[in-house]
Amino acid sequence: MDCEKEISACDRVVFICGWVAEGFTIRQIAELMDISAGRVIQIVSADEESSKQYARARDAASDIFESDILKAAESVTPESAPADRIKIDALKWVAARRSPRKYSEKISQDITTNGKDLTPTFAGMYGKPDPDA
Repeated sequence: MDCEKEISACDRVVFICGWVAEGFTIRQIAELMDISAGRVIQIVSADEESSKQYARARDAASDIFESDILKAAESVTPESAPADRIKIDALKWVAARRSPRKYSEKISQDITTNGKDLTPTFAGMYGKPDPDA
């Protein structure tokens, strides 16, 4: 995006990403800007740089949710435990959606093969067949 030509478009991306990083939702941002949620999404996906900025903002927001989760967990009392559990679970869910690599409960493994096929072959498993047998 050429910010000198479209300063207002650049400013909108900066504002939107700032609000996203603070934990605002797309609907909340749309309301603040008096535009539709779809328009907010269009603005942040207008080009590759805006999309990258938006992704970084979502990642930063997940750290804010981490802080909120810890604060909520520290303030739990026996009387508030059921309600606090719901709040904490909701915050964990949002953090996992905003930054799945950091906060998702899904376990994954990355296996590299250096370009080699992992499919076992008969010869690889049992040796080459003996033509005299």
